[in-house]
Amino acid sequence: TASAGVDTTICEGSAYTLAGSIGGGASSSTWTTSGTGTFDDETIVSATYTPSVADISSGSLTLTITSDDPAGPCLAVTDDMVLTISPIPTITSEIATDISCNGANDGMIDIVAAGGSGVYNYSIDSGSTFQGGSSFPGLGAGTYFVVVTDLAGCSVTGSTLTIADEPS
Repeated sequence: TASAGVDTTICEGSAYTLAGSIGGGASSSTWTTSGTGTFDDETIVSATYTPSVADISSGSLTLTITSDDPAGPCLAVTDDMVLTISPIPTITSEIATDISCNGANDGMIDIVAAGGSGVYNYSIDSGSTFQGGSSFPGLGAGTYFVVVTDLAGCSVTGSTLTIADEPS
């Protein structure tokens, strides 16, 4: 028997450690790809696959595990899994509006994201997370870090944004 594991999605720039298995009379296996990336060792069931630039451009590829041809009546068997490569979102605009007056929480950060795979989650300073919205009013004076994560779990960190405490 041979199992390549379940279809999986990874983020652009990531490698993937396979979760294949072999059984029955098989004592060894080999991984192959429909893409042009590389395996760290294609002869182990838990090999790591690193996608190539062409793999990333295509967005997905098939990884195939093939058991050896053991002695006896059983032949070699194969199994496939699809590895989808999700692009990392990008931040196309970041604006911090300095309207915080004498410590009042009336500053604002606006973020615009693109790419990736759909709806974005915005996290400010690893704290509050907002889904779908990209304007964050009611912020006091301070320095903020925004992380944008898409539905595939791919994320990008924005610039350091500062809201100044303006005197009234």
